[in-house]
Amino acid sequence: YHGQFGESGNTYGVLAHEGTHQFEHRMMKGEFMTRPIWLIEGLAVLIGDGHRVKGRKIEIGIPRDRLAVLQRAIRADSYRKLKELIRLPQATFGGFEYAHAWGLIYYMLFSKKPFVYAEKEIQLSTVFESYLRDNLEQAAPAERFEQLLGGPGVLEALEEGRRPQGRGSVDTERPGVNGTPGRCGFAAVEGVANRRILGGAGDLDIEAL
Repeated sequence: YHGQFGESGNTYGVLAHEGTHQFEHRMMKGEFMTRPIWLIEGLAVLIGDGHRVKGRKIEIGIPRDRLAVLQRAIRADSYRKLKELIRLPQATFGGFEYAHAWGLIYYMLFSKKPFVYAEKEIQLSTVFESYLRDNLEQAAPAERFEQLLGGPGVLEALEEGRRPQGRGSVDTERPGVNGTPGRCGFAAVEGVANRRILGGAGDLDIEAL
């Protein structure tokens, strides 16, 4: 394909997306498509869509088309619940879910707001790194992801950014993009992404992977 599609899609983005799958195949032992599809496709969107290459580094940008899909779902309260997302099979994983998978990974890697669950502060980027490393060796089930985060019920808490032990909530009225109401937790990914659109992207060192 040559040209532009959507707001941000182009040939280079397609190549980077599919090239990420090749990289996953090289890094993961055995058949990489046995891994959770949200992880496989979420990483490909993260690295492939909205990226810029600077020498030996990939600058992680915002795939605006994916962000728009997620924003609409969040505002309509029709977004895919995380407990469902991480258990979906490949056959039912479409473009709507691609946006959610990207949003979850992006939020875990780049959100600066601490996530508190069962009175413990959890570093989401560390959890994601651990889960990814598990999947380099063999397919790790959804239950492993939940365990790393903190156990049963943690995904619901992550969606809302709340403390489930009765200690109140955290930023439940955090504003979203353009001043619209937004939720804390994963649903606030639109606000996290919007700040990074305005404030610059992050770097991913290819040699460090």
